[in-house]
Amino acid sequence: ASDVYKRQEAEWNLIARLKKMNRVPEAFNRTQSLLAKAGSVSMDLRGRLMWLDASLALTMEEPKEALSKAESALGFLAGREGLTEKLRGHLKTQVLLTKGRTLLRVGRSEEGYAVLAELREGSPASDAAAFTFLVEAYHHAAGNRLDEAQRSLLRLADGFKGSRYAPRALYEAALYLERRGLDENLKEGVDLLERLTQEYPHDNLVFYARIR
Repeated sequence: ASDVYKRQEAEWNLIARLKKMNRVPEAFNRTQSLLAKAGSVSMDLRGRLMWLDASLALTMEEPKEALSKAESALGFLAGREGLTEKLRGHLKTQVLLTKGRTLLRVGRSEEGYAVLAELREGSPASDAAAFTFLVEAYHHAAGNRLDEAQRSLLRLADGFKGSRYAPRALYEAALYLERRGLDENLKEGVDLLERLTQEYPHDNLVFYARIR
């Protein structure tokens, strides 16, 4: 059993590596292959694979498939007692994030926002909860709703000051203010860049903030 577990973990690490290298179709095919052997895959690995399957489908621009896979993963997580609560909670946040992003991608914005809000309510201090505000901001910016995008980013920066995404939120909020172009927007943008340099002096974005 230990050897089987090690082989499965090695396979998971390989898939994760392929994804990181942007070899998404290969990662997707290996994920599909492992899921086809559901009976021989451990419960926790199957849960992780189901989330990754949905996420990879979204990366491959197959939002309808991604949505279906996310729903299946949520059903699996809700109905399995073999998972630890910690893993179940972590996977649920990741699947909800994928589902919310997918709904926004297919134009079902209100449903997407509701799913992201559900994620934040269920796991308010998680990394995924902070990331939902980036997702919302990018969606607003794509529709040229720069004020809404800026608001989402500031909710992240103010509500998740210890998050690795907080400096990025301040920097990108400043860029959106610059794009809006009014004098008061530019002043506010400079203030945000100054806040970035003071609150996160060791972040990589400090160099770019000072240039701007």
